[in-house]
Amino acid sequence: MLQTEKKTWALVLLVGMLPPCLIGLMILKYAIDFPFSDQWEIVPLLVKKAQGTLTFSDLFAQVNEYRQFFPNLIFVYLGRLTNWDVRYEMLASFLTACAISRNVYLLGRKTFQGGGAGQMFAFLLSNLLIFSPAQYENWLMGQQLIFFIPILCITTCLLVSYSNLSAQIKFVVCALLSVVSSFSSANGLLCWIVVFPALAEFGIQGGLKKAKWPTAFWVAGFAGCVALYFYGFQRQPYLPSTSEAFAHPLSAVAYFLAWLGAPLTGNNRYLAPVAAVIGLVLTVLFISAWLFRVRYSGDRALKRSLTCWLTIGTYSFMTAALVTLGRLGYGVNQSLSSRYTTFSLYLIVSLIHVGMIARGRSKAKLAKGTRLRATRPLIAATALVVLYMLASAISIRAIYQLHTRVMQEKACLLFVNVIAEACGPPDVTAVPDKLAERLNALDAMGFLRPGLVKSRSARDFAGGGKAGSSSGSFDRLSRNGGEFVASGRAALPYRREPPDAVLLTYETETGEAVLFSIAEMNYKGDILKRILARDADYAFRWQKTFSEESLPPDAVGVSAWAFDADTGKAYELDGEHTLR
Repeated sequence: MLQTEKKTWALVLLVGMLPPCLIGLMILKYAIDFPFSDQWEIVPLLVKKAQGTLTFSDLFAQVNEYRQFFPNLIFVYLGRLTNWDVRYEMLASFLTACAISRNVYLLGRKTFQGGGAGQMFAFLLSNLLIFSPAQYENWLMGQQLIFFIPILCITTCLLVSYSNLSAQIKFVVCALLSVVSSFSSANGLLCWIVVFPALAEFGIQGGLKKAKWPTAFWVAGFAGCVALYFYGFQRQPYLPSTSEAFAHPLSAVAYFLAWLGAPLTGNNRYLAPVAAVIGLVLTVLFISAWLFRVRYSGDRALKRSLTCWLTIGTYSFMTAALVTLGRLGYGVNQSLSSRYTTFSLYLIVSLIHVGMIARGRSKAKLAKGTRLRATRPLIAATALVVLYMLASAISIRAIYQLHTRVMQEKACLLFVNVIAEACGPPDVTAVPDKLAERLNALDAMGFLRPGLVKSRSARDFAGGGKAGSSSGSFDRLSRNGGEFVASGRAALPYRREPPDAVLLTYETETGEAVLFSIAEMNYKGDILKRILARDADYAFRWQKTFSEESLPPDAVGVSAWAFDADTGKAYELDGEHTLR
């Protein structure tokens, strides 16, 4: 019997490894060694580190709404070690998620009496969520490590609470973890609030009633972190007013509920009502879970089991309230942002475990003729998996779009020193006014791969040879008054993929090809639109309108090049058009 149980657990762990393996493969395939969005805020720290002027104040300084001191330490020293290959930060996020998964597994072992099928089932469902593609922005932007740290600290605190360590050690260790959580993410301070009841209940003989000195110690630590966090804190001017939540209570409720339901719908604005309905169901279940705990408060073993998971659910619930207060002004659709799912999914994880624990307690009391009641967990799990698959499909589409946008942005930004109008309004850039300065700083340190293009001469970025008619062509150059319209199709050689940009060069009478403009591809990464497009070449088509003034008087012809942002090389397309 023991041997059979070991084999069963081995199979469970093997199946449980599938979600992280799939996310690992996704990161390997779609991770881009180029910063975007909030990652640009790390550049000044890297520059100061290289100059030897980095101070504690720099690491502790407010970034947007965050005091991310501990993640900054990781970013700076990992950046120096890897020449700031941001894919290593993504690896750090992935490993942190693996640690969270391990914590959830160990907490299941401690809270399910005798373990068994209930724990296996709950862990497998939870692992789907912990490694859900719905968090795609957090997987593919290394700086988002800050969102994984608080729940790692909370689950570790709960494991410490269940351990056989002395009360003093438990409180000190959990206080240190709460400090790390506080100075990692904006909601990190919640660790102090949600962990304390469980810590006092499990860590002190007699529970909260005899927790006088630990309470004073904990309150002092929490107050100190709050004071440090908000010392000199400045609310960013671009953020919406917090009064929106009070001025529009119905919108606040809709935002709150949709935020909770987003892990099961994905980031699709058309599904915001569905997310709100799911959030309402989750809220009702969460309240019911607390009532269930109150009802059976006399059952000490059951109470200890439930407290752990309700603590984790409370973390998500309170974060939902904070985000609603601070972000409602952006609109209800913003609640579906993939970044937030790393916070919200743990409400579902907690309810999965609470449901299986409650089922295990009532299983022995099931009367004959209650098969429907007995199959409810299976029905709920089926609904959960179906919704998870829907959210994953939506997120996979979004992953393609994000990857394409960042690669196209990278292609433009590599030419920031040679073409002033290289890129349009930044789509995935947080600091456009400081972009050129930070790009050049990274390039000077050797942290850009490939480096910035320093010349407009085509020979300096040419990849050698033409792409060939099978890979692309410059089909048409038409003139309308003082403007030209260039168009065609382009693909990267040796890969049947659209290039990240199409470069336009003019040819002088001496035969030199000089870059003067960059055309964006028609394709923006929407794989569904690409599949449904009637035009087989939809994804490969490009077009660019440019003025006559952008060409010098000695220009005699125009050529087009397919540009690969990974290598920094361009391949000339067939079809050169004369201007005379």
